[in-house]
Amino acid sequence: MPSVPPPGPLSIERHLRASAPEPGSASKATTLMSPIAGAVAFAVSQGLPLERVTEVTGVTLTELVQPGVRISDEVVSSLWELIDDVFAGRAMGLEMAKTAPLSFFGVVGHVAGHATCLQAALDAMVRYRSVFSQELQLDVQPGPEETTLLMSHALDFVRYSSTPPEAAMGLSVRFLREVLMHGDAIVRVEFVHEPVAPLEVYAEFFGVEVRFGQPANALIFQTATLEHPNDRSDRFRYQVGEQQLERLRDQLGASEASVELARVRSAITVNARGGEYGAEALAKRLGMSLRSLERQARAHGTTVRRLVEDARESHARQLLEDRRLGVAEVAFMLGYSAESAFRRAFKRWSGMSPAEFRRARPSPVSYESISVAVG
Repeated sequence: MPSVPPPGPLSIERHLRASAPEPGSASKATTLMSPIAGAVAFAVSQGLPLERVTEVTGVTLTELVQPGVRISDEVVSSLWELIDDVFAGRAMGLEMAKTAPLSFFGVVGHVAGHATCLQAALDAMVRYRSVFSQELQLDVQPGPEETTLLMSHALDFVRYSSTPPEAAMGLSVRFLREVLMHGDAIVRVEFVHEPVAPLEVYAEFFGVEVRFGQPANALIFQTATLEHPNDRSDRFRYQVGEQQLERLRDQLGASEASVELARVRSAITVNARGGEYGAEALAKRLGMSLRSLERQARAHGTTVRRLVEDARESHARQLLEDRRLGVAEVAFMLGYSAESAFRRAFKRWSGMSPAEFRRARPSPVSYESISVAVG
């Protein structure tokens, strides 16, 4: 990886201020700090110097232990990339999942753990996913034999890391087995990335078939098991937890309308991995007609074209930040058949050409080659 200066320190206060919405703009997405702190603690215990974490992310030890703090997703993404680089060849996500306390799931886990059945638990996880991260997407796709729980994050398109999905899958499987006692419901685990460790590591952890290079990160369940009753079901505790989650979600601005649009944006991101930004392909991904999708968008004060164009513009800006990518390559990744069409579109979005945009930006951020003794 090319060696360029890492970003300077950035305090939590500045992270949060950067996440606050400006007039007329959407807020920057954030993630709850507590699970990130657990990941950092594990990585440090495995040999990653805390000073390096602070150097790359700006997060100090004091800030890591502050309860209830949220941190920008861009900083979280930088942390995952650092961990991937330092511990190349190790399934760090699974190693984290083995040792992390199941309290990681917080109130969402409390609610899911007291749901009436596995289906209700999955529904709770999907409904309150924004409490973990505002750009986290979960979607349940039912089928007669198998039901799929899809997991994705908007930043996957720009800087995909194997650590978060492996940790999320690993913890989810542990939760199913140790809390809900429904481990036998899992049929298969699927990952977008290729294995980063020997296949036997994954086979031993999950105990079911694991597939790599798939269209999405997913847990696949036997549909017939989803309605099996949960022995820990408790209506009172479920409702108390649900009320707290509703308050938390409202504080984050995750109304039902924004949740519906977030699902559409997640589908746009998934399609974007293959350079597909068409409205019909988007509707197909969501399992609905284009007319229904357009009607849903209008109901929330926008259009399908606007949503797709917003995503395309955002991805364009993020890709142009990496100056290792030529403009023609960025155009191709964004699904344009000609570089000239991309240049015209970017000029329309930003008022400047891609080259002018790059000149106006500070030096690109990447990370130096890192050599850390692990053991």
